[in-house]
Amino acid sequence: MNPTSQLSTKPASGITSTMELSESGTLTFSNMAQIMEFARIMSMSRVAIPQHLRDAPGACLAVCIQASEWQFSPFAVANKSYSVNDRLAYEAQLINAVILRRAPIKGRFDVEYVGNGPKRQCKVTAHPSDGGKPLEYLSPEIGLIKVKNSPLWTADPDQQLFYYSSRALCRRHFPD
Repeated sequence: MNPTSQLSTKPASGITSTMELSESGTLTFSNMAQIMEFARIMSMSRVAIPQHLRDAPGACLAVCIQASEWQFSPFAVANKSYSVNDRLAYEAQLINAVILRRAPIKGRFDVEYVGNGPKRQCKVTAHPSDGGKPLEYLSPEIGLIKVKNSPLWTADPDQQLFYYSSRALCRRHFPD
């Protein structure tokens, strides 16, 4: 039996009608029933979400909770998610957006590239919002980075090296 056939296509009475939009246009959930109902409906939205989330209300719930914590649209987060090794993961572009929105930094990163080819490195600098000294991260040489699953490593290595470096800087200095 198709899992979708077991899911009701009608919104639960009263739950979705009380959902609100924030000033920035993101959904705000006031209770778990709302977020669960939204995730259920989202799981049936076909082309609006990636294949790994279709007919998977539990995975959509995980995306919705994460989107709510980040104050992003659940559909935007869903469309920057993927499944790898039976785990939900997020594209570097989304992670970078979360960092810029939530990390305690002023403005955007300063970025500098050094070297060429397999010796290429990226230095990312962040300026803490508390006025502390700038924080820096220098990537390993691109030729020494082992896992390169994104096609950007070939198509646009500087972009991918920036994503790698900005994520690493935040893991080191802002793990929260």
